[in-house]
Amino acid sequence: MDETHMRELVGLERQKHAIQFAAVEVAIEDKIQRYTQEMVKHTQAITQEMGKNVINVMSGALSKAVTDLKEDNLRRDIEFKLQLSLAKTELKTEIAGVRSELKADIADVKGEIQRLEEKFDNHAH
Repeated sequence: MDETHMRELVGLERQKHAIQFAAVEVAIEDKIQRYTQEMVKHTQAITQEMGKNVINVMSGALSKAVTDLKEDNLRRDIEFKLQLSLAKTELKTEIAGVRSELKADIADVKGEIQRLEEKFDNHAH
């Protein structure tokens, strides 16, 4: 695998992670919208029945929404970091393999050069 391929792989990994990050943001926005809609419904029902308790209920719903979002963010952050770590490890392994292949190819070329030099020296004398 040459350097161009490695750059392409790294670029693709970056794109993959950017897409995953965007998906997380969309999921968070969706969850916020759902919680907001739920809070509106709860607020309307509560206002009709128990106007004095609206502040307490909304506070609890907001606290729950914030807690849930924080947990989701933490979980996704851990997943993202794990995926990134795995990708780095995989790329390092691939790079080590490419280096080994290149070293072997260089050794083969050096051996061939030496053989040709010896052959040339034998014909020159």
